[in-house]
Amino acid sequence: MNTADYSKLKIAIPDPPCWLGLNADHEVENTIFICLKDNTELKGKLLNFSYMGKFLILQNQESSLENKISFEAIAYLYFLNKSPIDSKNIPDVFKRPGIELPQHSEIYKVLLENGSILEGKMASQITDECGIHIFKVEDNSICRYFIPRQSVKTQSFGNKIGNELLSKNISNAKQLSEALRNQHESRNIRIGEVLLEFDLVNEEDLEKILRIQDAKKYQKNIKIGDLLVQENLLSKEKLDHAIHAQHQKKSMKLGHILVDMGIVSSFEISRIQANKLGVPLILLEKFKLSKSALNIIPYSDAKSLSVLPLEVFNDSLLVACSDPLNSDVISSLQDLTDKKIEIGIAPEEDIDHALYLYYGSEVIEEKFNLLEDFHADSIHTINNKIRSFDNYLNLINALPSIEAINSILLDAIEKRAELIHFNPGKDKVDIFYRFADRVENVFNFHKALLGLIVDRLKVMAELELTDHGHPQAGHASVQYKNQISTFIVSMLPTNFGESLTIQFKG
Repeated sequence: MNTADYSKLKIAIPDPPCWLGLNADHEVENTIFICLKDNTELKGKLLNFSYMGKFLILQNQESSLENKISFEAIAYLYFLNKSPIDSKNIPDVFKRPGIELPQHSEIYKVLLENGSILEGKMASQITDECGIHIFKVEDNSICRYFIPRQSVKTQSFGNKIGNELLSKNISNAKQLSEALRNQHESRNIRIGEVLLEFDLVNEEDLEKILRIQDAKKYQKNIKIGDLLVQENLLSKEKLDHAIHAQHQKKSMKLGHILVDMGIVSSFEISRIQANKLGVPLILLEKFKLSKSALNIIPYSDAKSLSVLPLEVFNDSLLVACSDPLNSDVISSLQDLTDKKIEIGIAPEEDIDHALYLYYGSEVIEEKFNLLEDFHADSIHTINNKIRSFDNYLNLINALPSIEAINSILLDAIEKRAELIHFNPGKDKVDIFYRFADRVENVFNFHKALLGLIVDRLKVMAELELTDHGHPQAGHASVQYKNQISTFIVSMLPTNFGESLTIQFKG
């Protein structure tokens, strides 16, 4: 074991984070102090802590009687026995390049429903469906607190993001004021504005619906979205997508708004959040993750949960995520892996980029499936080069086309391939990677998409888009791990379509 062992208590209570470096040989005692909501104070041995039942069983220190106490009756509790901090007990994985550990000095403040205030310095905290577990720093030791969810009125961990940015001179007061104004405005966004932003309706259709809505004022609670569906101007699926986007905008956090405005980087926000919440910061471009960790979580689950598995150690799994407060993610990972989950924070776009790099062929397959679905109703017209050239350019430059190409390029670069070859056949196109000592067949896709893939690369390499009968070659580039990787694109006409070769420089 590498942390103070709460499992010996046979109580369903989360272990403290491994990186705290709690003394592994320190025997954790189950003597606790409880303050009830009516300010009654109890002391005794914790015999049971039930997550499912939301209760605990306490053996009273004075009477030795056992009491079953609902979480709803508890204001807070803490363990009387403190756990010494010893940096020698921090697992080696947390000492690797690419990890920054919190400083054990963040301020927390929790206002309880009964008016009490709990505050102090913490090393870390865990928020789950039952409440908040705070690991308070006292004299180079950790004192563990638990505050049931029903007891919490307000909570704050660390300095506010805006104040932190000002104190570190990352942003100024004017920029922060503008971001706060944008946040306020985003909470008042209307569904019609979202529909226009996503090009789900045009202004003419929206004006028509507004007139219909105005004419039907006598019908209570009639909504624009419902009218658009009734008038066959919008599908129910697209309306649901727009409503979801509207809800996201209304709950948009200040940090995200500051990043969108270009005032701060997402990495700077993640670093501040890491210190605020007491979780390690993961620098994915420097951290060398293990293949065994990738094998534990399938790509589809890693993507849907927006996490990246980093390392397996003892009976634990270290993962990077963008939202360490999301207890549903942690619970899902525990169910999926049957391991204790150690959380580190990284920017969401860094995680998305890393998923591209490390899951390789699974990402390529997904991106090409999305591309095929995106053009499912246009496969016939793709082969015939679409009636409108402008429409075809839109398809070439559409996000699914870009992501399909990028998934191959980034995977090949990550695997250090020297060359990518697209070999068209009668019904499918095979993709090969050439290395110094071997050639690998990595993927194949539907022949109907070949023209789109070839022409997308022609656009990237600034080649003649309409010339399919002559060899062509040009240069293009892609960003990889904050660096630009350049390559030569070569086209050669064949009986089954244009053969394509991508050769990386250096």
